[in-house]
Amino acid sequence: MLSSRTSITRLLLEALSLLFAVVVGWASFRLKALGYSVSFACIGPLSIHGIRYSSKSTTISIASIHFAFHIPRPSNPCWGTLTVIGYEHESPTCHFSISSLQTTLWFFPLLFRVSSGPWILTEVDEFRLRVFSSVDTPGWIQRLRVNLVGAILKGEILRCDEFATRLSLSSVTGVAEGRSSSAPVEKPGVERPDLEDEIRITTDAKAYETKNWLDRIYSFGRMQAQLRKSWVDGRGSFVLVCEVKFCFDPSQLFDLRITRLDASFDTFRIRDAELLRQGFAMMQTSLANRGLCFRDIFMDFLAQAIK
Repeated sequence: MLSSRTSITRLLLEALSLLFAVVVGWASFRLKALGYSVSFACIGPLSIHGIRYSSKSTTISIASIHFAFHIPRPSNPCWGTLTVIGYEHESPTCHFSISSLQTTLWFFPLLFRVSSGPWILTEVDEFRLRVFSSVDTPGWIQRLRVNLVGAILKGEILRCDEFATRLSLSSVTGVAEGRSSSAPVEKPGVERPDLEDEIRITTDAKAYETKNWLDRIYSFGRMQAQLRKSWVDGRGSFVLVCEVKFCFDPSQLFDLRITRLDASFDTFRIRDAELLRQGFAMMQTSLANRGLCFRDIFMDFLAQAIK
């Protein structure tokens, strides 16, 4: 009896694998007919390995994709999981990679008191993003920046255990070769290389949670950001490292948890900083509501600064 069940199960898996391979092959054929290149190393029951997609401007590679069904239980009411390993995306504007992504599909999570959130939980591990220039920021990154900065400036702060900001207007002047630290100190900037002269703005936050106007919650376990701007060549860079969780999306469908997010801009202009844009816009709106002119306030501030 047991052997017959095993044979039936094996037969069903083989039939499912064949059907899945036919569907994937048909989709690959259609994409190739449209001018795209798609290849697969191996196709198994509900799994694909060695996926590679390329077009004129975009290249995507995935080590493996696997979907598994589960029997929901009161202790773990999960009926399916989707696992993606080794995702990498390259385009003329950015390059990002994901070490692993796992999506859990819940079966009435609130009823079984497992989670008070929505039906889907997506966990992303090691998300690394590199944008070549802030001038050509991709649209989806720009929308994420607008929503995140808007939540920080206009949203409700739910929690913040630690917050610190540091400003450095120049690099640290070191000791010249062949001289000791007890030697007379010369004037700053005489022997320091100009290429190291830069401004650095660093922000550290811990356990920071904020809610925006759409009831979307951004929860940061740890966030470190640094903006560097060279006084010599005018180039700048921006780096962001954080542990973040997005929850209670208006669609109420899924939560997104990113254990680590590394974002960097090779070339970053101050005018492209979303924090400054929305900050000045809020200041102008606030002054206009009070019957004041932003230009007059700015000129008065400048006059006081140069006295």
